[in-house]
Amino acid sequence: MRTAAERFRLLMCSTFKPITSVAALESGTITPSTTIVDGGTFSMGPGTKPLQNAGGAAYGALQLTHAIQVSSDVFFYNVGADLYK
Repeated sequence: MRTAAERFRLLMCSTFKPITSVAALESGTITPSTTIVDGGTFSMGPGTKPLQNAGGAAYGALQLTHAIQVSSDVFFYNVGADLYK
């Protein structure tokens, strides 16, 4: 069972998914048909702790609409990293 702090963090992260989506679409970083493979983890690089989806889920190949539907953290970590480049 998740603590109140964990539930709040998950809620807050999900709030940024639509905002990240709009920014990525408007910048041309992704299109609605861009496919990103969600293998269940995302790493910022050597020496960093890998980030995971809630519950350790791995959703496979996703496009934006499905990534929002399943609330894939890994998809949006990748989009955010691509926006930062």
